[in-house]
Amino acid sequence: MGVTIFDRSVVQVVNGSKPSVIAAVGDGFKTLFRNPINTFLKVDNRVVFLVYGSTYLTKNSMEATSNYQNWNPFWPVLLGTTCVNTSLGIFKDKYLAQLFGSGVVNFPMTSYAFFTARDMVIIGASFNGPPVLAPILQEKTGWQQETCETVAQLACPGMAQIFATPLHILGLDMYNRPTVSWGEHCKGLLRRTLDPLGVRMCRQIYVFGVGSIAVKKMSRWLGFYEPTEVSSGVSFMPANLAAKNV
Repeated sequence: MGVTIFDRSVVQVVNGSKPSVIAAVGDGFKTLFRNPINTFLKVDNRVVFLVYGSTYLTKNSMEATSNYQNWNPFWPVLLGTTCVNTSLGIFKDKYLAQLFGSGVVNFPMTSYAFFTARDMVIIGASFNGPPVLAPILQEKTGWQQETCETVAQLACPGMAQIFATPLHILGLDMYNRPTVSWGEHCKGLLRRTLDPLGVRMCRQIYVFGVGSIAVKKMSRWLGFYEPTEVSSGVSFMPANLAAKNV
């Protein structure tokens, strides 16, 4: 429900119905605390649950299949989760934009393009970035492997928002103001990015940082496959980094 509030707040700020992200998020959580059951059952919350439930189901399926087939899961995870998350994520953003946006009926292709680019950045960084960053951290800092994996998994989704947030804002602005020039869309983009950036970083750290760590620890606890390795013991990282880590 918190993720739903964050997503709705960004839409409301971009279209001008709320003065700031802080105000929109505050109003959202006030409504949540007053009536949590109604907030949970709202359609926008169910749409968000569908997106991230399906994304993790796909990620886990790709990792399990790769483990069984002795494949390197890097590309199956990247391509599978990107396809699912992008298609459902665009549906979610289109729905939220039309529900809380300007009321324009047609959703422009440029918005679809920006949302697709945003999701590719987020998925690539959140699911494929940590296995690359973790061994580098371990080599540079000397920290334990699990500590480096945790730090990398929390850092990558949040840092991805530096690039993903302006893409998200441009996609929404293309929908809310379809008749203005490219210059007008880009005008003040840095300022408009900085306002929701902190909220979106926290949101992404929660969704794909804490969420991925929880899935990984649960898999280990239940005795399932190691999510970042295939059955032969080959690590889920590029070959040059894997060679260094042997």
